[in-house]
Amino acid sequence: MSRKLALTFAAISLGVIAFVVAVAVAAGPYAVQELMREKSPIAWLSTMLLVGSSAVSLVLFMRSRGGAGFGALSAALAVAAMDERFMFHERLKHQLLARAFDYDKAAMGHWGDAPMALVPLVGAGLIWLLRGELRGRLVRGVLAVAFAVGVVAIGLDIATEAPVAQAVEEVLEVVAETLFLLALLARVSAGE
Repeated sequence: MSRKLALTFAAISLGVIAFVVAVAVAAGPYAVQELMREKSPIAWLSTMLLVGSSAVSLVLFMRSRGGAGFGALSAALAVAAMDERFMFHERLKHQLLARAFDYDKAAMGHWGDAPMALVPLVGAGLIWLLRGELRGRLVRGVLAVAFAVGVVAIGLDIATEAPVAQAVEEVLEVVAETLFLLALLARVSAGE
């Protein structure tokens, strides 16, 4: 790892940690509620990390000589950023509850969260498509950890509505998105 990449990793990681800690400290005794709130500063940070990853993926697409894998990844990340910002999956869940289950949460069960299961499936498909482009132990290692943390976050989101678990899920989501951005930046650095 180059010195420049190490400093970039440290700056981004420390910036994200400082942001999350500042939000939690500012919320005081309401930190759990603030971290799990959908329109919180943490949700904004999550959106920005997804936008950043989308932009880096677009740069990788523009530099690549081959297929459209990074272009598809960039588009998927842009859609994920818009979903995070405008809460499309939450709106879909509410529509399912209202129209398919007549507001019966017990009958709906986890069906309202089914679309969230698509996120790791689409992600795994795109990573598989890009497996030849995502070379290097650092890139693949950071990407594997990001994917694992993301799967845990989505699992928590689907499995429970407990406030502390939801707050942990939001923080894990930010960790996964940060790691994903770092993996993409490592790939850019490897291509220099």
